[in-house]
Amino acid sequence: MGSQTHTINPLNKVQFADMTSSFEIALEGMSCQHCVSRVRETLEALEGIEVQDVRIGAATVRMDSERITLDEVEDALRTVGYEPV
Repeated sequence: MGSQTHTINPLNKVQFADMTSSFEIALEGMSCQHCVSRVRETLEALEGIEVQDVRIGAATVRMDSERITLDEVEDALRTVGYEPV
């Protein structure tokens, strides 16, 4: 069973079936390595998220939809100053 990558945006929310799929979350407001670290730490603190990559402007994660929702992930990112797009 292979991984799939989906871009998440407000117009096309993706339903998560299990932790076998990868999802990229585009983010506004990131401009430096401190931002990358802050996003990574925020995502790693969430139950049901496995962080695969974080770079300026985006994060790639695997998500367990039975433990966390996309709205919860987006809210956590907004709380630390980054806007999912």
